[in-house]
Amino acid sequence: DPPLCGFALPRHVNFMAKEELFRNPISKVVCSWLGAFPVRRGGVDKIAIRHAMNLLKNNLMLGIFPEGTRQKGDSLGRFHDGVASMALRTGVPVVPLAIVGSDKMVRGEVAVIIGKPIVIKKAKPTVEAIADVNAIVKEAIQTMIDDYKAGKYN
Repeated sequence: DPPLCGFALPRHVNFMAKEELFRNPISKVVCSWLGAFPVRRGGVDKIAIRHAMNLLKNNLMLGIFPEGTRQKGDSLGRFHDGVASMALRTGVPVVPLAIVGSDKMVRGEVAVIIGKPIVIKKAKPTVEAIADVNAIVKEAIQTMIDDYKAGKYN
């Protein structure tokens, strides 16, 4: 998904991408060219988080996949805490992005939809605050997917 997003977005975004994408030489070159950097899944990758926070502090764009993996179908999976936590710590807006059809990669049936920025006030990333931000972002992305499926973007 980082290559799909990288080509769809109007400006450069540094993507946090699963480390497995950096094992294949071809996808490693593509992901690196797009500004992606690896993150170890299944735990807290302090190096990747530190790199991501530095990007935000330097006013650079950061792309994170809140579910951590591609989902099949039109339903979103469970969101991890990274997006919400970093947004709360920095007060940086979250721009929701929906990817439709990448699980099948059928020509003409893949879309990347970019939503409007969601303003996040800088605050302590408590469990409740993270859950609230995740719910807002998840609802925005699900609405974009549903609207796309209903033909509202054609």
